[in-house]
Amino acid sequence: MDIPRPSCALLILIVLCLTQLTECMNGGKINFREKEKQILDQILGPGRYDARIRPSGINGTGELMTMP
Repeated sequence: MDIPRPSCALLILIVLCLTQLTECMNGGKINFREKEKQILDQILGPGRYDARIRPSGINGTGELMTMP
């Protein structure tokens, strides 16, 4: 007794439709940096993770040397 199974193409179509639906529900674009920050804040708590994971962005290399 064979059990009828959906074809691979049908499964791919369903996955693509669900992917499109979730993108539409999220506004179409995902800000990956904001999502990363939310995940890190959930895991480690706000302000508790090591700054080396996400540096502050301040340039601490000193003054820029120019040639006269």
